[in-house]
Amino acid sequence: MQTQGDLKLAGASPAGSLLSVVRSLLVRQEAAIIIALAAFTIFFFVRNPVMLAPLTVASILRTMAYPGVVAMGMVMLMISGEIDLSTGAVMSLSAVFSAWLMTVAGLPVWLSILIALAAAMAVGAINAMVSVKIGVHSVITTMGMLFAVRGASYLFTNGVPIYPLPPVLAVVGDMRPLGLSIAFFLMLGLMVVVQLVLNRTR
Repeated sequence: MQTQGDLKLAGASPAGSLLSVVRSLLVRQEAAIIIALAAFTIFFFVRNPVMLAPLTVASILRTMAYPGVVAMGMVMLMISGEIDLSTGAVMSLSAVFSAWLMTVAGLPVWLSILIALAAAMAVGAINAMVSVKIGVHSVITTMGMLFAVRGASYLFTNGVPIYPLPPVLAVVGDMRPLGLSIAFFLMLGLMVVVQLVLNRTR
């Protein structure tokens, strides 16, 4: 037979466990970022309700996909105490190099993309080798690589846009699963991979 005290404890247990979960979430470092994001969202929504319109949200998510991919790589570097100043230039190089391979060299789209990604990985490997093996600080290494890669991009473009690109690129770029850009879902997939790597490795 349960006493009145037992009933009180049983009734308070779910609330207590919920409070414990909330406290454990609030002490995490990510909580401050989420709270700040929510505060900014509410502030701008009050200022302009269009902030949370579906078209606006889709545009924001599409725009954040590309810097989001770069940021995930940067996070892994900063955790290890390093930094890469050449990420934007490398991203630009991979884009113009793949376009050059498709239009000037006449290679298939898939092969052009793979070669461009391999070139970007090679640049990253050179940065890592110079910083880790030779001992040059990553700021100096990547700053020099920034100018070198930017110059290489100009060589491929000659200062003018590369066109026309294969129509299949427009088809893929116009894909809108759930009304959102395909780039956003690619960013989410990469985010899961990065999170698994960070949680399961040191």
